[in-house]
Amino acid sequence: MSSPTLIRRAGNFSLAYFRWMFHGWPTRSQDEINTIVDICHMCPSHKFNGSYCEDMRCGCFISKRRWLSKVGWASEHCPDQHW
Repeated sequence: MSSPTLIRRAGNFSLAYFRWMFHGWPTRSQDEINTIVDICHMCPSHKFNGSYCEDMRCGCFISKRRWLSKVGWASEHCPDQHW
């Protein structure tokens, strides 16, 4: 499996950030974030490497910190629809 480059990851993150901004900065609760992070850690597609998603459409850093990671932004979802 090929991992997204840092440039690709930055581009995906930027697009997600603008979607989040466009939707009015919606956030998830800490319980929702914790559930999503748990799903990522047990990724059915085996694309989580311990730090970030290796899906070419994502590449996001997985963190339980609400503002640092796309999992905390309610406008975002898993490209494989796992969450």
